[in-house]
Amino acid sequence: MLFIFEYKTLKDMISIVDVWKSVQATAKTSTSGYQTKDKFNSDVELVQLAIIKALCELYEKEQVISDDLLPFVVTLDSIPTDKPDDYYRFVTAEINGEEVYPLKRNSVSMTKTSPIRGSVKSYYFDKGFVQFITGGEDIEEAEFTYIRRPNVASIDMVYRDDGGEYVTPVKVDDLEWPESVRNLMEAMLLEKLGIESREVRDIEYGKLGIQRETSN
Repeated sequence: MLFIFEYKTLKDMISIVDVWKSVQATAKTSTSGYQTKDKFNSDVELVQLAIIKALCELYEKEQVISDDLLPFVVTLDSIPTDKPDDYYRFVTAEINGEEVYPLKRNSVSMTKTSPIRGSVKSYYFDKGFVQFITGGEDIEEAEFTYIRRPNVASIDMVYRDDGGEYVTPVKVDDLEWPESVRNLMEAMLLEKLGIESREVRDIEYGKLGIQRETSN
């Protein structure tokens, strides 16, 4: 099965070390103080999932959001029988050169038994994954596009030989988000530390076309 990933260049991606430094610089000026690497790595994972959830809701409506989610868009050259391990959200599919169309859940049974409706390629969701009605055709060629979950990103610390304070944070696995999401991510990470950043967060969401009530 072929996986096709469309990434922006690595130089446009957020550096997790830079995010750590920025968040810690702000935290040190507040009452929050120092944050452990484990707490930071855990917060990064939670924030990534929160961001992708918010952005996916407007994926087809806002071009800027489509661009920011581009690193997470995966296209397969066949219809998977099982949900991919990294699956987050279905985008679109083609079967034998034709795009499939969504069905409401309450019309699935009627469509399956109708000779007219059942001849149209369509899809519906069942048990958290997408199912297809192929119009009675065998699948000869297909494309299946979905948005995957972000990979885990984390840092580690390099310590002095004498066991003193750490010398520098280093990346274990870097972030995959474009720089345009950095301010939003940092604001949400600061909120995890109890530092009020809602105004910055909502401004950054607004730049993406997401209203404040969506980001709460």
